[in-house]
Amino acid sequence: MGAIFLRKVSIVQKVYDTAQSAAILFAQGEMSRFN
Repeated sequence: MGAIFLRKVSIVQKVYDTAQSAAILFAQGEMSRFN
């Protein structure tokens, strides 16, 4: 448990947040296309 571990965790969280927001935007785009 050190700075390297914490840095890895923050990077993973950033990637996860980015992927999540991208998925939400994609889903919203798909929904608006079908309506």
